[in-house]
Amino acid sequence: MKPINSCLRILVVLTAMLAATLPSATARDAKVFATNATDGGRLIVKHSPVLGLNVVVGVAIDGQDVGAFAKGHSFDRFLTPGRHTISVFPNGKESNASRMTLDVKAGQTYSYVAKQQVSKMVLEPTGKTH
Repeated sequence: MKPINSCLRILVVLTAMLAATLPSATARDAKVFATNATDGGRLIVKHSPVLGLNVVVGVAIDGQDVGAFAKGHSFDRFLTPGRHTISVFPNGKESNASRMTLDVKAGQTYSYVAKQQVSKMVLEPTGKTH
């Protein structure tokens, strides 16, 4: 039994060391998400009415998956000011992702509709930022 206990201890120590070196989800979120319009800009992504009921739109910001939504719902979050890479993709298929760069300014709203174009999903602006 001693070899098993030794292996278990080593595994626990390695896991703890790995966990200590990875940034927490809260720390990652703090770099991407703001709490309100004073602290950042608002990003709204809506589901195109022509995508269909079975298409779930995934959203990634700066390479980090941050959410997904289906028909009748939207992605609505405040982002920290600065340059962000926004990606949208259908049904978890990140190979079909469309990426765009967004320079976020505090107090601004950025509104898009996720649509399918040929082989990839795209973000189409819904109007002026305000």
